[in-house]
Order: sequence, then C-alpha cells, then structure tokens
Amino acid sequence: MTPTLSALHIFPVKSCAPLALDASAVEPRGLRDDRRWIVTDANGKFLTGRQHPRLTLLHAMPDAGAIALSAPGMPPLRLEALALQLPCRQRRLLLIRKSPR
Repeated sequence: MTPTLSALHIFPVKSCAPLALDASAVEPRGLRDDRRWIVTDANGKFLTGRQHPRLTLLHAMPDAGAIALSAPGMPPLRLEALALQLPCRQRRLLLIRKSPR
C-alpha cells in the first residue's frame, strides 16, 4: 500500500479557519505560515477557539510579512507584522480587542 496525502491545510492564525494548500515548504518550525499568528486579549493572554468559537469563522491568508483577514459580515482587514527585534516566536502576535460598547 502506498501512502497518499489527500489534503494539505495550515492554520495561519491559531484557532481560526484552515487554509487549503496544494503544496507547502517545510521549515524548521513546520509548514510555512502554519500557526505563525495568534489572537490575544489586551493582557497578552492567548484566546482559543474553545473559549471563543467564533474565531473559527475567521479566515486568514499570509501576505508577504502581513496577514489578510476576512470573516462573514465583516470588511476585510490586512495587518502588517511588526518589524521589532523580538525573538522569532514573538514577532507575530495578532492582538484583537473587544470594541467598547
């Protein structure tokens, strides 16, 4: 029996919708652009799809040092990665705060 890869998906933003790919480069940290962004609250605490199920509706597309976001009923948004001198694992934190009501 020959192994066959039937699908390839990454999650550019952890806990958000998957992105289907035809191919991907493999880097030391895994597939390119997989889980390189994360949603945090104002205090830096990670938010998950288990805590906030609507996160799974957020679609993300990596875009040359930025991320393009879309969600049902919302206008598209493109966020640039901050070019700070931080360790690699801390460079791309996506901070989404609740808007005041």
